[in-house]
Amino acid sequence: MNDLIQAIEAAVPAGAAPGTRHRVEGRVDTGAQAHEVAIAVRMDAAGRRRETWLCDGIRVERPLLLRLTCAQTDCPQAQQAQRDWQNFHRRRLGLPQSHEHAGGRLRALQARAERNACVMLEAGALTVQAIANRFQGYARCPNHAHPPICRDLPGYDVFDGFDFVVGGGTQVLRDGRVVDMGPRVRSLAQVQAWLDESHRQAGAAIDRAAAGARS
Repeated sequence: MNDLIQAIEAAVPAGAAPGTRHRVEGRVDTGAQAHEVAIAVRMDAAGRRRETWLCDGIRVERPLLLRLTCAQTDCPQAQQAQRDWQNFHRRRLGLPQSHEHAGGRLRALQARAERNACVMLEAGALTVQAIANRFQGYARCPNHAHPPICRDLPGYDVFDGFDFVVGGGTQVLRDGRVVDMGPRVRSLAQVQAWLDESHRQAGAAIDRAAAGARS
């Protein structure tokens, strides 16, 4: 979605000459829903910017389109927008309204199954277990459709056998106020990078010890 917005803003920048117009189209797949999106912009005779936002061929307001195309499928605002959109189409067809976001039950079951899922990671002789968990944090909308919202975010706790190594939640304070929070370890790639660095440092320490013994 951001690519389409950047393309239209580049084609019709602020201060463009009257009569300038452009239209971009694309398919945006959030993983929960796919939408055909179009953005048309023109500068009228007075130099005013006129924008038209279309979702699946229907004219909508920009804030709604940004929520409908949000990639954070577990975002409450994105879910509400999708639910309203589905009910809008159901009303047009004379069908009863749905009170649950499409795929909501499936995602809830998947989240429950994924929580506490354990993944073994290795680097040389080092082995750790990364256990999936969820942590309270601030989620920023990739479409900038709304301010950050507080909700559970996926992350990992890392163990060496029964010993806790790293993980949990973290907070960023500014002037005594929490400005950001979330999981300390957000991805398996982050765990692997940490493990590789630990392996490298352990190897370097062994090399230094061996060099000292020889001198």
